[in-house]
Amino acid sequence: MRYPREGYARRKTVLEFTGLPEGSLDRYVREGKFPRPYKLVGRAVGWRWEELHAWADSRPRTGKAAA
Repeated sequence: MRYPREGYARRKTVLEFTGLPEGSLDRYVREGKFPRPYKLVGRAVGWRWEELHAWADSRPRTGKAAA
């Protein structure tokens, strides 16, 4: 699946994009190891795609994709 490079992603999409479990996502945000979400409107929050891609690009490659 292709993900956009701009705009905002909601939590469900971030979990799909990263492959992280919910608990790990929350812990990484608290520990400063993952970008913080932005308040969009009301209680809705989202992550900037630019920051998500930068985070993913900084992760070590493993498995078949690394070869």
